[in-house]
Amino acid sequence: HFGYRPSNLSGGIGGKIFEEYAAYTSAEIGELLPERCVVDGTLVELRIWKNAPNLWQVAYVSKGEPFIVHHSYAEHTESESRGRMVIWLKEQKLI
Repeated sequence: HFGYRPSNLSGGIGGKIFEEYAAYTSAEIGELLPERCVVDGTLVELRIWKNAPNLWQVAYVSKGEPFIVHHSYAEHTESESRGRMVIWLKEQKLI
């Protein structure tokens, strides 16, 4: 389950109620990403690579050379890029 879940814990620091969030590893998030899916009627496949000095690119691309990027995210960590892609796939009802 992704997202926000209010905690029933009270007390703690200054009597505040804490919020809990799922904390998945990059590998766990990666298992949620399908290797292939259909985006806008086109069969695409997952590609992950490190861009520039500090950006991780996660993209769904069509086959061929050069490949065509159909949807992608580039973030400073691989986990963040993968996580954003999982959220997008869920919003598009592709997973």
